[in-house]
Amino acid sequence: MAKRMNSKQLYLLFGGFAAFVVLLFVGASYLILYRYLHQNERPIKPGAITYDIVFLNLDGSELLVRTYQEGEEIEIPEDPTFPADAQYTYSFRGWDSPVEKFAKSDKVYKAVYDYKVNTYRITFVDYDKATVLYETIAEYGSSVSYLPPIPRRESDVQYTYTFAGWDKDTDSIKGDMTVVALYRAELRSYSITFLNEDGSYYDQVKAKYGSDASSLCEPPQKPSTEIYDYTFAGWKGDLSYITGDTVARATFAESYRTYLVKFCDGGGNTVAEYSLKYGDSVTVPSMQVYQQGYGYFSGWDREISEVTGDCVYRAVYSATPVNFNLTINYVYEDGETALSPYTATLPCGSAYNVVSPSVAYYKANVEMVSGELYADSILTVVYSPHYTLSQDHSGYYVIDAPQLLRILSKDSSLWNRNYILTKDISMAGIPFAGIGTRSTPFSGIFDGNGHVISDVEYAGTSYDSNRAVGFFNAVSGTVKNLNLEVKVNLSVTNSYTYVGGIVGELSGSVESCSVVFDLNLTSTRVVQVGGLVGRIPMKGTISGCTGTIVMNVNSPYGSAGGVVGYASGATISDTVLSVELTTELQKVGNIVGEEGNNVTIIETFVNPEPVDPDLPVDPDLPVDPSGKGRK
Repeated sequence: MAKRMNSKQLYLLFGGFAAFVVLLFVGASYLILYRYLHQNERPIKPGAITYDIVFLNLDGSELLVRTYQEGEEIEIPEDPTFPADAQYTYSFRGWDSPVEKFAKSDKVYKAVYDYKVNTYRITFVDYDKATVLYETIAEYGSSVSYLPPIPRRESDVQYTYTFAGWDKDTDSIKGDMTVVALYRAELRSYSITFLNEDGSYYDQVKAKYGSDASSLCEPPQKPSTEIYDYTFAGWKGDLSYITGDTVARATFAESYRTYLVKFCDGGGNTVAEYSLKYGDSVTVPSMQVYQQGYGYFSGWDREISEVTGDCVYRAVYSATPVNFNLTINYVYEDGETALSPYTATLPCGSAYNVVSPSVAYYKANVEMVSGELYADSILTVVYSPHYTLSQDHSGYYVIDAPQLLRILSKDSSLWNRNYILTKDISMAGIPFAGIGTRSTPFSGIFDGNGHVISDVEYAGTSYDSNRAVGFFNAVSGTVKNLNLEVKVNLSVTNSYTYVGGIVGELSGSVESCSVVFDLNLTSTRVVQVGGLVGRIPMKGTISGCTGTIVMNVNSPYGSAGGVVGYASGATISDTVLSVELTTELQKVGNIVGEEGNNVTIIETFVNPEPVDPDLPVDPDLPVDPSGKGRK
C-alpha cells in the first residue's frame, strides 16, 4: 500500500513539473512575440540617419512620399481610393504590410483593394429607338441573348419589313448598351386592276411601289362600229407611280371609219372611186350627157348621200333628156331668210353659175354658186354682217336701210349709241326681233327724224321667261320723232310678257312718236299690254305721242291699257290715241290698265269726243270724266 502511494506521488510530481515547463514555455513565447510585435513602438532616440517612407496606390502612383529621421514617428495617409474601370469597382482594404510606427528603415507600402465585377444594363429597342423591347442586367465580359419573341415591324405604304438582327454584338458586355433592331425592307406589291371601257373586269397584275404599271397589261381592243374605228388611247387612272391598289379603265380614241365609194357608168366601168370617212359628203363626178348604147344620163340608181358604208352608185339612163331642179336659199347667219330663193330647172348635167345677190350691210359666204346638175339640188348661201356705220354732223349713227335695223336688233354692243333715221324704211321681208332686252335695254337715243318705219311684223311663239316685246323690247334711253307701223301676232306660253306698240318695257322716255299698232295676242299666263308701252315698272315718260291702235288680247291674267298696260312712277302727257281693245282681262283702263304708285297723267286722251271746229274752246273747262279723257 505504501509503495503504491509513493508511486502516485511520483506521478503527481512529474505532472506538476511538466505543467510548469509548459507554462514557462508559453510565457517565454508570449514575451518573445510581444517584443517582436511592439518592438517598433518603442521610440528610438532620433539620430542623424534618415529613411524614405513611400505609400503607393494600386497602379503604383505615389500617394505620399516623405523622408524621416531614424526613430521619427511615421504619418499614415488617409485611406486612398481607386477609380472604377469598365470591369471592376474597387474598395480600399489596407496596405500590403503593417505600417511601422517609427522609421527604422526605407519602406514602400502599397495599397490593397477589394474589387467587384461591374454590371451593365442592356436595352433592346425597336427601329424607332424609342420602343423598348427587352431589358436585362449583365456582368462585364458576359454575353446576353434577346429572349422575347422575334420583333416585328408593321408594313407601311412603301415597304414590308423582315427582322434582320441587331445593330450591335452582345457576346461580350463592356458597358451599358442600347441595341437597335434591324429590318430588311422590301417594296410592297399592289394590285392593279384593269377594266374595260364599260367598267367590266379585264385583267389584274401586281406592281411594286413606285413603279410604272402602264405597260404591265396588254391593252384591250374595242370592235369597230358602223361609224367609228377605235384605237386604244391609254388607261384612265394614274399608273405612272404606284402608291397603292389602283383601278384603271381603258380609254379609246375614235376615228371615223373609211369606206370605198364608187361611181360606175352604164357599162359598169368605174368613173370615180373615193376612199371617204363616215359622214363625208360625196363629190359626184361629171358624166357625159349621152352615152352610146345607153341613152341620156338621168341620174344615179340611188340618192347621193353622206358616206355610211361601202357604196357603188350606178348611172341610170333614159331615152330622152331629164331635167332637175336647182334651189339656192339665201339666209342670214342665224338661219332667217335674207332673200327669196333662186330656182331653176335645168337638163341633167347642165353647168350652172349663179352670182350671189348683194344684201346691204351683209356679205355672202360665196360670191358665186357653181356646179353641174345631176339631181335635184338645194344649196344655201349665208350672209353675215359686213358694215361700217356712218355718222352725221351731230355724231349720231345713220340708219338708212332695213338691214341696219336688223343688225341693230341682233348686236347688244350697239345699244348704247345714238342713232338717226334718214329715210322712210320698209321692213317687209326682213326678220326683226326688236331692239334691246330687259337685262340689256337700249340706253342711247333713237331719233326717227319724222320718218316712218313700216311693215314691221312679229309672229310666232314666245318662250323666254319675263320677256318684253316691241319695236324696242326694252328702253332706258330715249326714243323720239319716230313713226311706226307694227303688226304683232303672238302665242305666249311663258310667264309675264310685256307688249307695246313702240316699247315693251320702258324705264326711259318716248317723245313725239306715232304708231299704227295691230295686235293679236293669245296667252295662258300674265300679260301687260299697252298701245304704246307694255310696262313702266318704276319710272318712265311718254309725251306728245299719237296712234291708232287695235288690240285683241286673249288672256285670263294681266292688264291692258290704251297707252300703257301697267305703270308705276310714270308721267304721261300730251298724248292722244285712238284705241280699239278687245279683251276679257279684268284690269283694263283707257289710258293705264293697272296703276302702281306715283302715276301722273296730263292732257292725255284715248278715243276723245269729236270737237265741232265752229265752237269756241274754253281751255279752262275740265276734261270729261267719263274715261275718254283725263286731265
